Amino acid sequence: MVRIAFRALAVVILLGPLFAFLAVPGRAEEGADALYRITDIAVDIAAPTAAEARDKARTDAERAAFEQLLTRLGASNVSAASFQDKTIAALVRALDIEHETVLAGRYKGLLSVQFKPQAVQEILKDRHVMSATRAGPLTAVLPIVQGEPSVLWEEDTPWRQAWAASPSRAGRTPIVVPTGDLADIARISATEALKGDSGPLQTLAQAYHADEVAVAVLGPDHQHLEVTRYGADGQRRGTTTVETPGAPKATPPDLALRRNVAAIRRWLDAAPPSTTSEATIAPKEGKEGASDTPKAVSFSAEDKEPVVHLLVTVQLPNLAAWPQVRARLTRVVGVERIDLLTLVRGAAQVDLTFVGTLEVLRLACAEQGLGLGQAPGSGAWILWPGR
Repeated sequence: MVRIAFRALAVVILLGPLFAFLAVPGRAEEGADALYRITDIAVDIAAPTAAEARDKARTDAERAAFEQLLTRLGASNVSAASFQDKTIAALVRALDIEHETVLAGRYKGLLSVQFKPQAVQEILKDRHVMSATRAGPLTAVLPIVQGEPSVLWEEDTPWRQAWAASPSRAGRTPIVVPTGDLADIARISATEALKGDSGPLQTLAQAYHADEVAVAVLGPDHQHLEVTRYGADGQRRGTTTVETPGAPKATPPDLALRRNVAAIRRWLDAAPPSTTSEATIAPKEGKEGASDTPKAVSFSAEDKEPVVHLLVTVQLPNLAAWPQVRARLTRVVGVERIDLLTLVRGAAQVDLTFVGTLEVLRLACAEQGLGLGQAPGSGAWILWPGR
């Protein structure tokens, strides 16, 4: 078990690097439900000793992972803050090290946490919390680079590589990226996918035993993305648009594409399984003060109010402040969902879903003692608790 491994490490700390017992990828039990595996948990802990930093990193990673798991399962009426550290630890099956840096009195790492499905469901049931018990629909993703001509199968584009590198079961919705062999080329073309031709889309879905097909289109400027969901019958189910009006110069292109993939996958996770009618809009290009943070905007057919996804960095005095800030955010009028992406000392990155305009969100945050604005230079959105 993970906790035993960490305690044993204290005895033999001079015999090898920190987390040596757990640094083997894939330590999670073979065949475990990937719905309960949370990856890419970043931790950065400073403490008087390396052992203390190690223990704190483990605890913080498990808590951050559990917060993400609750969001993934749709358990929106409960927070990880209401669970004790030992309770969360008892729900962990394995903790894997993806990357780590160990310094004197400091530990930085990227961790993955595998939870016990049955144990998680039992504790949520005991607290009368409704949650998902199974993964979403298997979705075949067609990554298209728009242009003259648009590219789907003709070459191995960075956009396709970013999707291929995304773990199949990283979220609630498992994905499969078609291989692009001669059979795929015969099944559907970029033009047919862009037009939403139901026949070829249905043929592709049947070939990969997929419940849905997602056509993910990257604009020629690499700053505009659009993804459309289709059912196994080839009928359209929904569309969202993502605008990235210029990432910071220091951002590697492959990292920017991976972040866009992650944003689209969160939308797929949150999308309803039944047929919906949505119309999409995109933020106006060239608007003063436009953020370089990916932002997805769509209109609900029912209420005609804009539903916005905004990546926000939450400034925190310490890790313990996150539950209080999250509680304030849940009380902000218009906020529908808060997806925690990373939680490290001093900051949390969240994907905020809200209904309304950015100005309305700013005013609503102020009512809860939260400031919302854009960082000078980069234009990234920042949220901070008031004094």
